[in-house]
Amino acid sequence: MKNKRLPHPNLNSLYRAIDKFEASEDKKILPLIGITTVSGNKESSISDLYIDAVLKAGGAPVLIPVIHDIPALTALVENLDGILVPGGFDVNPLFFGEEPLPQLSSVDTYLDLCDFTVVRLAANLNIPIMGVCRGHQVVNIAFGGTTYQDIYAERNETKIRHVQDQPRYQPSHTVKLTEFDSVLKLIFGEQTIWVNSFHHQAVKTVGEGFVVTALSPDGIIEGTQHTSRPIFTVQWHPEGLIEDHDEQMLKIYQILIENAKEFAKKKAGIGV
Repeated sequence: MKNKRLPHPNLNSLYRAIDKFEASEDKKILPLIGITTVSGNKESSISDLYIDAVLKAGGAPVLIPVIHDIPALTALVENLDGILVPGGFDVNPLFFGEEPLPQLSSVDTYLDLCDFTVVRLAANLNIPIMGVCRGHQVVNIAFGGTTYQDIYAERNETKIRHVQDQPRYQPSHTVKLTEFDSVLKLIFGEQTIWVNSFHHQAVKTVGEGFVVTALSPDGIIEGTQHTSRPIFTVQWHPEGLIEDHDEQMLKIYQILIENAKEFAKKKAGIGV
């Protein structure tokens, strides 16, 4: 779906464009959005879909490597204006007090340690956070919530398919928004929206301070939001739908960017 038109490979024209931007009187400094990465083959990486979504929403993406070095992660997080925790592996159930079920898929405890550290550091500083899919579950666990290791093994109520075969830019089921005055309600207004779906784990009990903002037809928690902090999460992948030019889904990322801009102003003492 991606179709980027690149400028011609001319160094002089590139430098002119850079110098023109730097000299611009109305140059805008974009908020820095840290994106936690996933590990594999000794690499820290993330899908370009997340990077492109942050860029389209008006943020500057900063990739956070999969490390568990608290001083280094602290130095990184303290310089950020927002955090995006994306999709990825299953979460190790030991982190929420359960032994692994046979239906558990691949886990990476080192990745979990990194993500939970970043979320904790960001929360301590009241940095805005957005969680997507795995990130939806990570944020919830970080605040004391629990997760279904496998919704089909643990829930008799689950009747619809939550792992679609269609491409990420195609929706596969609906989600109903709750009555809570959430960022999702602000964006979509109507009670039901169409989403894509790529998960077999899900939020079981919500973390402290969070409320449910969206539910699938079979009762899976598809969205949460903190009642007093700038933190919200979704179970689906809006960045996949953004790839197909879904402007409503782009607004989800724009909420993160707006929250990050407000945080950056407070951090700089502007308007305080």
